[in-house]
Amino acid sequence: MPTLYGQTEAARGVKSSPPSRNWDQETVFNELEARYDNSDVDVARSIANWMKTHADKIIFGHGKVDGSMTAMTLYSGEKLYPLTISTQGKVYINFVNCKRGPFQDSQNRLKWLAKSNEISGLSLTPDCIDKMPPVAFSLLSSGARRPSEFIDTKENLFCHATQRK
Repeated sequence: MPTLYGQTEAARGVKSSPPSRNWDQETVFNELEARYDNSDVDVARSIANWMKTHADKIIFGHGKVDGSMTAMTLYSGEKLYPLTISTQGKVYINFVNCKRGPFQDSQNRLKWLAKSNEISGLSLTPDCIDKMPPVAFSLLSSGARRPSEFIDTKENLFCHATQRK
């Protein structure tokens, strides 16, 4: 009698994962609205508006479950990715993806980190300059100035350091 080795068609169906999804701004915000309260979504919208104003391009993720939108800025022909909004309810400060141009010098990333830490309730450690630390929208939505403080930090430090060459 023949013996079958490997996966059967039924087993293949059980083990397969859902296909990746192409996200865009509408689907990212629809998902955020379904998962989080209005104040958190408002923070995400504020950050997205900053991205649209200051980035050269917005790149959307292809996650199966979670979506993202990332700002891409060109500096002397080099691509920097300062921020990523995630449907996980966070914004990621992408220090690790900005190790070129003006942020090649770790001291400039440390200044960016120190400026970020001026936001009430945020306390990033120095080793974060080689990482992508997440900041929960809920942290930025509590208090009257926090969303604007976060955006002002990016505006005042990142944008001035990356002025078009």
